[in-house]
Amino acid sequence: MKLYYTFIVIFLFQHISFSQLAQDYFPAQTGFKWTYRVTPLDSLNNPISSLSFYQIDSLTVTENYQGRYANYIASKSGSELTVQFTPYLDTSYLSFQGNDAYKYYRLFNFDSFLGGMGNRKVNSLQTFIPDANQAFEGWFPYYKFAQTVNSNYSIFSKDTSVTIDSLTFPVRYALKGKRLEDQTISTEMGDFNCKKFLLTTVVSYLPLPFLPIPLYQLIDTSWIAPSNWIVKQVLPSSEINLSAVGLTTFYLPGNVREIIPALITGIEKENFPPQDFYLYQNFPNPFNPSTKIRYTIPLEESGYISLKIYDLLGNEVATLVNEYKPAGSYEVEFKAATGVKNLTSGIYFYQLKASDFVKTRKMILIK
Repeated sequence: MKLYYTFIVIFLFQHISFSQLAQDYFPAQTGFKWTYRVTPLDSLNNPISSLSFYQIDSLTVTENYQGRYANYIASKSGSELTVQFTPYLDTSYLSFQGNDAYKYYRLFNFDSFLGGMGNRKVNSLQTFIPDANQAFEGWFPYYKFAQTVNSNYSIFSKDTSVTIDSLTFPVRYALKGKRLEDQTISTEMGDFNCKKFLLTTVVSYLPLPFLPIPLYQLIDTSWIAPSNWIVKQVLPSSEINLSAVGLTTFYLPGNVREIIPALITGIEKENFPPQDFYLYQNFPNPFNPSTKIRYTIPLEESGYISLKIYDLLGNEVATLVNEYKPAGSYEVEFKAATGVKNLTSGIYFYQLKASDFVKTRKMILIK
């Protein structure tokens, strides 16, 4: 009987260890790309869809960085019309060790962090210099995949001081993590069974070393899917309350970042099995004399499809599709000079209707 229980314990230990390996949640090959829609949140955490933009991340290379074998992730962002042509301007670094995922992080001062205080002059009294006990520039274990659910873990903590105008304040900057219950979420790319993490950044005023008074708290909830990494991230709007040091209170807007199918252009195309109706941005855009429009029809949604072009006044300019279509991915060309009279330069709209699905996008004709 003792041997039996020993076997069970060993089996469970191995199962947990292998199933929680952080590396298993990251893409295996360089060249992998993530496309996200980022939607800002107002002070009440309502989405502002009209201000949405797009972010594209690319796994460019894996090589040594600051003492660890690391994954280099290049990032860029912009509007749907420009993001494909925007250069990658930022790089982050990830490294894996067993059940933990490490990020390389550096913060030298609070100048940019508190820069939203209007015309006030904000400067760090001292820079964050790495020390033997706890470096403030280095690799930190952000995501601990084998962590007990709903238990906190410390990622880093640093005491320093800042000056605001002519006043100097001791502060503590800390980041802690928590693994939440696993969760299945639905995205435009399908359903994902995710590990869910909560990261909390806290900046506190330290009138006494043992008496931190929170000034600012940032909450970051991330859903991480096997072989995909982060597929959704929510950063609520947060309040910066400086009343403890005799200053004002204001808030920083948050955002929601969700993975979506790749934005299709003539430069790069990535195919995904249709899992939902989707109308892509036309390419090229702006265009002259023709442009291509791609759309998908999901499985079990075959039916009557219409794809039409309208001008700014809502007048129908052209009908590109008006027939029964089976599930699949389709691409149709719109030629502005064919069958369309007096079509001038300007903004036009194309609209896909299918069953209860209606989606409209904007395009620009330049002559």
